[in-house]
Amino acid sequence: MAVARKGSSDTLASHVYDELCAAILVGEYSPGERLMPAELRGRFGVSISVVREASSRLAEQRIVRGSSLAAGEELADLPGN
Repeated sequence: MAVARKGSSDTLASHVYDELCAAILVGEYSPGERLMPAELRGRFGVSISVVREASSRLAEQRIVRGSSLAAGEELADLPGN
């Protein structure tokens, strides 16, 4: 379990975003798999608002799709997968 650094929520969200990107790139999550907020919150030891911010950044980059955080966001098919 990776625990995010203490600091501003923007810094924490950036850390969670970076860690999730790395996990996705090494195949910890599969295309179509749902990223569940409660699991991510526990994994990174951060608040739901930090998970929400990181999730928004992933959606902006089209790494995930979906708009309902409660239902989880679905990992998009990435080029090369």
